[in-house]
Amino acid sequence: MAGGEADSSFDPLLTARFLWAAWNGVAALSVRADRMAFDRDEVAECLRLGRRLVNEGLTNPAFRDDQGRSRATLVEP
Repeated sequence: MAGGEADSSFDPLLTARFLWAAWNGVAALSVRADRMAFDRDEVAECLRLGRRLVNEGLTNPAFRDDQGRSRATLVEP
């Protein structure tokens, strides 16, 4: 947000808390012992989608390309 890439209309502390809780929820689903449990591949897929949602959803409008997409890129480890 301070660098101008993320939309500053989001409260940084609340945004961080929500994202922490969401990531924690994905982790919690991986240790369930019922049919709601995520396997390793589902966890990875869910976290990739979460990263994309964060990247696109928090991008400052001024940091978007002509088609409205974030100019930031996600790099797979």
